[in-house]
Amino acid sequence: MQSYFRAIADAKKSVAGPLKTYYRTALGLEKADKSAKTSFEVPNHVHAGYLYRDKRSYYIRPIRTFYRISRSHPDVQKFGNRDARVVPVSYQLSGEKVARIGGEGEFSKRGLLLYTGRPVAKQPNALYLFPAEDPRERALLVPPQDVMSYTVDWEKRRNVLRPAAFWALPKGREHKPVFYVRHEGHLYFGCSRFLRIGYRYPLSRGLPQRHREQGALRLDYPSAVLGFARGQATYRSRVSFGDFRLEGKARELPLVKTVLGEPKPSFYAGYVEKGKHYNEEDFRLRGYKQYWLKEAEATPLAEGKDRVGSTLRPLDRGSVFRGTIRYKNLTADELGLLLWAIRLDEGCFQTLGMGKPYGYGRMQVTISALREVEPEALYTPDGLCGSLKKSGADAVEGYIRAYHTYASQKLAGQDEERRPIQEQGEILDFFFLKRTIREGREVSYLDLNGKEYQNLSAPLPSVAQMRRSDAEGEEAASSDALAALLAKYGRKF
Repeated sequence: MQSYFRAIADAKKSVAGPLKTYYRTALGLEKADKSAKTSFEVPNHVHAGYLYRDKRSYYIRPIRTFYRISRSHPDVQKFGNRDARVVPVSYQLSGEKVARIGGEGEFSKRGLLLYTGRPVAKQPNALYLFPAEDPRERALLVPPQDVMSYTVDWEKRRNVLRPAAFWALPKGREHKPVFYVRHEGHLYFGCSRFLRIGYRYPLSRGLPQRHREQGALRLDYPSAVLGFARGQATYRSRVSFGDFRLEGKARELPLVKTVLGEPKPSFYAGYVEKGKHYNEEDFRLRGYKQYWLKEAEATPLAEGKDRVGSTLRPLDRGSVFRGTIRYKNLTADELGLLLWAIRLDEGCFQTLGMGKPYGYGRMQVTISALREVEPEALYTPDGLCGSLKKSGADAVEGYIRAYHTYASQKLAGQDEERRPIQEQGEILDFFFLKRTIREGREVSYLDLNGKEYQNLSAPLPSVAQMRRSDAEGEEAASSDALAALLAKYGRKF
């Protein structure tokens, strides 16, 4: 399955430059009039047809020509300028141009008028008139993987499409006018002439080899402790999380209305190593996504964006929740990892809730007590009452050290010089994220209106790069401060 993209507005020198070239080549973009100084471009490789479903498969029946209709055409005004839709019409030709457009039966030729969306002020999108379908034209089978990729892309974008149902695959006997292009073994289609196409490789190709191997089931810590369900294979969790209830009465802050941007695979500058993208055979995904800690400040919801907005109900600082997590049959290292993952290291914060991108949901977790049941004691005269043992902070630290020791030994293997688990790069990056509170402007969303997204000239730095940069900055600041003290006090210092 492929992820789809469209690359028209990106700057040539941005990180999307190579993909823009790939996109233009796939669609065959050229100026409509090469001799003119300014002229709109046409995708010469893009064709038109009718998409329909026959039993379980989808087909496109090509049409030999279609007509681009300006929104200023006098006959178009009677149909309005609403959202994307299809209007049955009749029309009359004058040479190779559409002279008149009317309702059904008004003229001899029949067709469908395709609206691809509302008009844009500076660049009003055109309409397209599709002549009636010719059943004698040979239909093209749409490969099942391309149908699946289109469906997934539509599902991800349905909240921003108007109306979403218009862009869905046809149902029943519906025949939908579409544009399509064949490229590198795929058949891409859509209701826009500048349609979205797939990257050359699926995102799964960027996973480490061990994650792509389809072999024996590998039972890692998350699966072993929290359980899993993979096809017919299932394993029950050995941990259960109770409700965490608010202590006392916390003060609710004013409601926050904002737009929560979901992760978009097309932003490969943030998700792929070394500035590569999904068209390069050796691209590798960076890892797991985390949000930077920062002071809470959400971007206000713009006027008219209520349909895509979300409402947050934040609580004031100092709100305390208390609850219980129960476990059973965990080994010492499994329990140690669970405790470490919950508590984290000193000075670190956990985050929860959908307001994380804007700095909300930051909290510190403490383990007030660890209560352990001695299985042997359950079968003594004292029974359950004598089997419960309350442990303190020392027991928590002991289990965490047990995990550190076990994991470090496993990582070391035959290499005695291998660093302990706490000093592994991935762990250092994780805790750097969990303790560093950055300025909002450093880690804010890219400004789409200000062209930051289209003009991004370099991939975003990795967490490891930022961690090293911060460490070097602290070292340099410390060195400068020491030099200043020596200059001021000389030998007295």
